[in-house]
Amino acid sequence: MKKYFAKYLPVEGEIKDDDMSQYNNITGIHSGWAEHCKGLARRVKLFLCSRDIEPGDKVYSDFDNGYLGIAKKKSEGFNFKMIGEISPEATWVKEGDEFDEEDVKEIWWHPKGNCETFPPRNPNQTHKIKRFLILGPCKCFH
Repeated sequence: MKKYFAKYLPVEGEIKDDDMSQYNNITGIHSGWAEHCKGLARRVKLFLCSRDIEPGDKVYSDFDNGYLGIAKKKSEGFNFKMIGEISPEATWVKEGDEFDEEDVKEIWWHPKGNCETFPPRNPNQTHKIKRFLILGPCKCFH
């Protein structure tokens, strides 16, 4: 079994056209849900996750993605921890895809478009977002 996997998880914010959203366990690009679904769909993004849980990790339920609490001991099983958001440029990545450590690269992304491989110098810098690039079929990280 590989160390990481991709999973859609709910995120804050209103769903806009072309956002990924989930309704009744169906995930897809939002392009105007029918009126009867309004308010029931939730905005989701693809996250890098792991079942290798260490003490102190935030643990989520595999059943409903619900937050379970802080891990008190090391475990591997049906629950998981969220590592971080997968880059939206990794368009070939689907939920359930698995990755080894060498397939994943951590970056700090700035909303203006540039990225760095090191964290912000000032911990109060909130304009940089940690994202994960995935090694693609072209042998490049996206």
